[in-house]
Amino acid sequence: MWVYPDEKLSRCLGIIDFTKYHVSIHPNSLPDNEIFHKELPIRTRRRGLTKESEVLPTRSEYFIFAKTPVEKEDWFLAFLKAARTKKGRSGVEVERNATDFDHAAIYQLIRTIHSDEHHLQTQWLNAFLGRVFLGIYKTQVIKDYFIRKIVLKSSKVKKPSFLGDITVRDLHVGNSMPTVTNPKLIDLQPNGEMTAEFCIDYSGGFSVEVETEATISMTARLKPLKVNLVLAVTLKKLSGRMHLKIKPPPTNRFWLGFCEDPVMSLNIEPIVSDKQLKFAMVIQAIERRIHDMVHEALVLPNMDDYPFFPSHGTGGIFDNSTETKEPFQQQSHGPSVDSLGND
Repeated sequence: MWVYPDEKLSRCLGIIDFTKYHVSIHPNSLPDNEIFHKELPIRTRRRGLTKESEVLPTRSEYFIFAKTPVEKEDWFLAFLKAARTKKGRSGVEVERNATDFDHAAIYQLIRTIHSDEHHLQTQWLNAFLGRVFLGIYKTQVIKDYFIRKIVLKSSKVKKPSFLGDITVRDLHVGNSMPTVTNPKLIDLQPNGEMTAEFCIDYSGGFSVEVETEATISMTARLKPLKVNLVLAVTLKKLSGRMHLKIKPPPTNRFWLGFCEDPVMSLNIEPIVSDKQLKFAMVIQAIERRIHDMVHEALVLPNMDDYPFFPSHGTGGIFDNSTETKEPFQQQSHGPSVDSLGND
């Protein structure tokens, strides 16, 4: 980057080679909503400087300000890209961030939102949600979120008697999120209750690897065989009509559920000692339990809830959270009358 004293660009003060600099927001650890305030600078610091250097040499550090917050982010991202630029055998290459989305994923999103007339009404919504998803789908935070959800839901479903405890080994959220089509507002009441419906369609390849122990009876004469299984479960397709509901105040969440059992296509492959073994009984049992889990958690009258505001355990949005707390009970220093039995 060429540095000039003014917009006339008449005299170059210096050149910043960002491949030799570390780029960061200054100061560190700002809240997300303050990172791109125009009053705060972008810091570039020459790589290789020691912490003992109290007085930095000339041009080893720059503090760069932008005119607007949106321009500051543009400059910041451009500086980061320049700092990751390296010279390779095939020319100049930019080192990719591990959380950058795959090019195939963004092209798939573009094709999907332009695929047919059903997407015209919600094209902008699916583009927005899909783009946000592609910004976070490779992060560990999202992976951990889905693992917690799966563990919680699966713990509430009865397992077949021949299967042991199920643990999640790995999870891949796929390369897209469900698309929304045919939205319809059902009702909006003066008390704030809202209901709506829409169709969803998913083919993003969500997959999870789970480990369990299966007890398989080969014949009546032989003892049951215990086999350690690693099951690769992939959601190939999911589609159906969903019901959305927000209840009157003081609710802090919305509820989602399928109007009827969704169309769901699964691919389940047991893997044992790196060899694929097709146990029809195990596959069918696992698939039935997954369908049962979806039905028991997400098909009306069952719905799943998603808070849009923290309640801190009170169950709603209140001006004074003490209204929902249990009344203080004085600690007893001796047995109560009700606890005394007739010996």
